[in-house]
Amino acid sequence: MSTRSLAAAGILTLAVTAVLPAQQPPSRARTRISPAVERAILDTYNAYVGGDDFAVERWVPTPQARASLPYLELVLGRDDAPWSRARPAFLLEVATAMSTAPSGREVYFSSSSLRIPNYLRTGMSILVSRPAPVGTEPLSDRFELLWLQAALGVAQGLQQYGLQQDLLDIVGQRFSTPTLVPLVNSTRIPLARAIAAGGLCCWRRIEGQVIQIMSPSETRRSISSDQALTLFAQAATIPALHTEATVRGAVLLHEIGKNADALAWFDRVPAHDERTLGYMHYRTLGRVLDGTERAADAAVAYRNALRFEPHSQLAGIGLAAALLRAGRPEDAAAAAEAARKMTAEPNAFEATYRRADRRFVPEWLAEIRSLRR
Repeated sequence: MSTRSLAAAGILTLAVTAVLPAQQPPSRARTRISPAVERAILDTYNAYVGGDDFAVERWVPTPQARASLPYLELVLGRDDAPWSRARPAFLLEVATAMSTAPSGREVYFSSSSLRIPNYLRTGMSILVSRPAPVGTEPLSDRFELLWLQAALGVAQGLQQYGLQQDLLDIVGQRFSTPTLVPLVNSTRIPLARAIAAGGLCCWRRIEGQVIQIMSPSETRRSISSDQALTLFAQAATIPALHTEATVRGAVLLHEIGKNADALAWFDRVPAHDERTLGYMHYRTLGRVLDGTERAADAAVAYRNALRFEPHSQLAGIGLAAALLRAGRPEDAAAAAEAARKMTAEPNAFEATYRRADRRFVPEWLAEIRSLRR
């Protein structure tokens, strides 16, 4: 991707605003923090700084943490505290732990999850206040981009598109020079730009799924589907992002009713074996083909979706209907019987797809832990 294209992408979706001053935590003078609460936070923080990688994971589910977490931004966001990578890393760890239930699945809506954006925004403010300018310390640049990428993953998991755009604004502000653009292109952030734009322009509720879209204070930015698709096309020019960006662009085209264009995008998707992506690829392709005379091709697409997610009842029903339209009633009956025995929750696989990079956050946190010291 050319520097000009990247700059255009930034201007297109990331109307840079004065984000940072608004993100500063409230003054400590306005809120009284009990010594026990402050000690609970600092004891966990100091353990984390000292090398205990799982101090946050153990602490967050405890009653002590529930009493302390409302004050976390005040304690960790002190203006007079010395800058360190550990502070934004700790806030990211808390946000991640709070967005994950004990079973390991993401929490979509709870009173505690409403604080997650505050923790991420406070962490972002600390992150970008580092003394060394961007571009002068490669390790610090790597840490910052990795932190932003992981924070985007958490925000994608909650489908908070306004929060995603706030994080992306920072990338646009700090990493837009020609020497720094390749650093951004080596991450998944160009695809995150498109995902955020696609959510802002065209989000739709998945029936039966309870999720937190955005906090009451967030407002949607004016982004069109054409702008979102331009960003998917630009992300697709990066080899490591090509397959997923193309699939996601095709899915968006189907969702806004442009099935002919969606087919053209699907034709450009290479063979791949990514489970979540493969399921949405072929299930959506089957739906696109349902509206054509290509019933046999639709059946092939649904079979491929089942290859990635064998228990998807939605794909099983789609296969049965496509086989019936293709003039294969016996095969259709067998597929329908198999679909009735499938036990997966409706839309569970699509929900994973919608959470986008949330699936990579544990891997990125592992590297952040190694760099926080």
